[in-house]
Amino acid sequence: MDKVHFNKEEQTFAKKLEVKQDRPFLTKFLDLNEQRITKIIHPKASFFGGYDNAEMKRAWINHLGNYDIICLHIKTNDTFSSFGHRDILGALLNLNIQREEIGDILLPESIVFVTEEIHETIMRSLAKIKHSPIEVSVVKDAKIDNSPRYRTMKVLLKSFRLDNVISTVYNVSRNKSKQIIGKKTVRINHRLEINPDKSVNYGDIISVKGRGRFILLSKIGDSKAGNEFVSIGIY
Repeated sequence: MDKVHFNKEEQTFAKKLEVKQDRPFLTKFLDLNEQRITKIIHPKASFFGGYDNAEMKRAWINHLGNYDIICLHIKTNDTFSSFGHRDILGALLNLNIQREEIGDILLPESIVFVTEEIHETIMRSLAKIKHSPIEVSVVKDAKIDNSPRYRTMKVLLKSFRLDNVISTVYNVSRNKSKQIIGKKTVRINHRLEINPDKSVNYGDIISVKGRGRFILLSKIGDSKAGNEFVSIGIY
């Protein structure tokens, strides 16, 4: 395998996959970049995240079997409480559960996909989120709403350079955008990106630590100056 394709952060993950090159195994939940790497090393790998169009997925390598994913519902009777993605994820991680054991977290339903191995720990140990008492139950044959979970917004892009896109979406100066990228806080499809010149494409999910994330959806039209009006989705 050509190591040039992977940065230092990715090489550790890639080596784990190479070690298991010839035997069947089921991965934990993989983000978009880990799925990309897995497809390069194991082109015949199969992926599933618990429902159609899931972002986080488990992968079967050299085999096809049950993905061992459990769907959990978190319920609170506290009418004054509402949970965000960080609230739920933080509460789970506080149980000493590894991030790779947790798949998609869907709001506002408070649905969480986890590996079968740790779902009983969650049901037994997770009693509160943000000081609000909660109940956790298993959802079988869950009917998940696959409609987009973001609000759309129109922006005018002078270029698709990463620094320009971030500058436009978050209304900061170009220099500030470059500083944000230089601090290693920006990821494209979960892949760390430190090059402000990087070209962004439609369908890319861009996350900026401390500011959230967004996806470039589609072109809406052209301005008189020849720039593009673009639809983006803010998560």
